[in-house]
Amino acid sequence: GWRLLQDSPSANVWHCVVCTLDGIGNVSQIYLDGVAYGTSGACPAVNIGGVIRVGSRYALSETWHAFDGVLGEAVIYSRILTPQEIQHNYEATKWRYE
Repeated sequence: GWRLLQDSPSANVWHCVVCTLDGIGNVSQIYLDGVAYGTSGACPAVNIGGVIRVGSRYALSETWHAFDGVLGEAVIYSRILTPQEIQHNYEATKWRYE
């Protein structure tokens, strides 16, 4: 999903970034501030030993690249949220970071 963000979001401003992954077709969708940003087809599965590192990116060279910033909130759902749910969650929580 991270490859979909061709430009970096503006610095020093809070952003809501959501990534959904369809486990059947391995299609990822990125939302930025509640709005669909892009879709990538068939993301290859990477076995990282069951570890999830929020705010990091795993490179195929088997190294982790840390996010240099602050995460206000991280949530993992057991299902894909609808675009309406993503927009609602953004609108309902953005006041915390303004």
